[in-house]
Amino acid sequence: MYRSILYEKKDRIARLTLNRPEVRNAVNETMRQEIILALADAKADGDIAVVVVSASGKSFCSGRDRNEFMNHDGWSMAEVYSDYARGKEFLDVLQYYPKPLIAAVQGFALGYGVSIVTYCDLAVAGQSAVFGYPEINENIIPATAAVKAAETVGRRMLTEMIFLGNRYTADQALAMGLINCVTKDEDILPKAAEWAETMAKNDPTTNQLCKQFIQSVGKTGYDAGALNSVSVLSVSYANNKKWR
Repeated sequence: MYRSILYEKKDRIARLTLNRPEVRNAVNETMRQEIILALADAKADGDIAVVVVSASGKSFCSGRDRNEFMNHDGWSMAEVYSDYARGKEFLDVLQYYPKPLIAAVQGFALGYGVSIVTYCDLAVAGQSAVFGYPEINENIIPATAAVKAAETVGRRMLTEMIFLGNRYTADQALAMGLINCVTKDEDILPKAAEWAETMAKNDPTTNQLCKQFIQSVGKTGYDAGALNSVSVLSVSYANNKKWR
C-alpha cells in the first residue's frame, strides 16, 4: 500500500517509519500524502493510543526532496501558493493531530525533518543526530515548516537557526528544548517504545485532553504564522534564481 513509509499497529501503538533511506528520507509529495493517510488511519482506530514516528537508514529526515523543491524557477504566485497549500495540508495534520506523537531521531534531521520533530509531543534523539534549518544556504527560507519551531525553541533560538543555518548536535538540541532525551543510537527506538507503552496504558480521552491543554498554553497563532509564510516564500523563490 505504501511506497515511501512503513506502517504497522501493535499493542495500541502505531509505528510510522519514513522509508526513503537512499535519499536520507527526504520528503516528497508521495511521502507527505502517505503520512497523511497513515495518521488518518491511526486517528480513526479506537485501539491506537499513540503514534511513534521514526525512520529507516542512517538519517531521520534530510528535508524536502530537492528534485521537487528546487525546481521552482519562474514559478507564478499561483504555483507558489499551490505548493504552500500542499505543505500546509501536511503540517496541519501534525499540528491538529489529537493523539500523542513521539519522534525517534537518528542522523540528519534538517529542514522538514526538524519541523516534523517540533510537531511531535515527545522526541528522543540518538547521539548521531544533527538538527538544523540549512535553507538559507540555498537562498531560501524554511517558512511554513518552521512556524511550529518558534513555540518549541523560542524566537531567539529560531532566529539563530534560520539566519545562520547552523547545525546542532543532539546535546545542543536537548539544551534548546527541541528534544526531550538523548540516548545511544541503538537505544532510540527502545526509549520511544518505553514512552509509547506508558502512554498507551492511559485512558485515550485523557491523553487527548492532556494534549489539547498543552497545545493551548502560550499559543502563538499558528494559522496566522503559517499563512504569512506564503508571502515571504513567493519573494524567496523569485530571489533565489538570481543568487544561485
